[in-house]
Amino acid sequence: MEPTIIDNPPEGSLVAIEEAFGMSDIYSRALLTILAPLASLFPYTDLEKAIELANRGDNNLATCIYSPSTAQRNEIAAKLRAGTIFHNSFARPKGDVPMPGCGGSGIGNEGGLEGVKEFCRLKVQHLAWE
Repeated sequence: MEPTIIDNPPEGSLVAIEEAFGMSDIYSRALLTILAPLASLFPYTDLEKAIELANRGDNNLATCIYSPSTAQRNEIAAKLRAGTIFHNSFARPKGDVPMPGCGGSGIGNEGGLEGVKEFCRLKVQHLAWE
């Protein structure tokens, strides 16, 4: 499938609230599987409304902020509920950088030391001195 941009989908539509890949809860929603790159674009005039739209739903694996202002991107990033926030790019980070999940998207961390720790089990032993 070709990359797809959906301009201003209805706020309650599946494409507006579900991830662009994977499956939704088949008991409460229709099954949605999209295997192509997909972006839903929502016009906004109020930044707080845009942040509210971005934070809705349970699947917030990653998001991207495009702005020439580093200060504005950092301010927005602090308000977003997402495991990974890209700035002015959606490039996959190198393997030494963790990519954490958030909410229903991704459990734990992938990549970096934090990702390795996901495969480790901590064991503590307490010894009494004789």
